[in-house]
Amino acid sequence: MEKLIHCIDASITAMIALSNKSNKWDIFAISKVHGMGKADYNNKVFDFDFIEVVPLNTSTGLSYLCLNKDNKWGLLELKYNDTIQCEWKLIADFIYDDMDSMLKERKIDKSNFMDYM
Repeated sequence: MEKLIHCIDASITAMIALSNKSNKWDIFAISKVHGMGKADYNNKVFDFDFIEVVPLNTSTGLSYLCLNKDNKWGLLELKYNDTIQCEWKLIADFIYDDMDSMLKERKIDKSNFMDYM
């Protein structure tokens, strides 16, 4: 199973989340673009996996990825930077007990995002 993570409307996503053998999620970024909607995702973003990942995708240049690690939530921000890979950084550490309180503190309304799962 996979989840697509993007910050612009493009045929290639910036990252993908893949379920692993432990029924958790690993996050991978683009390692090589082949063009025409094809890319390799060999760059593992974190050295650890996640219980749950929730993409908050947009096509406007700013998206988020909610990450649950050890039953605590953190937040990855993706910004368009003139490349399909997008610029990303962890903007909330894994200290939140629930996703909604984390988003509320950062004034992020998940209803403004597409593909919310």
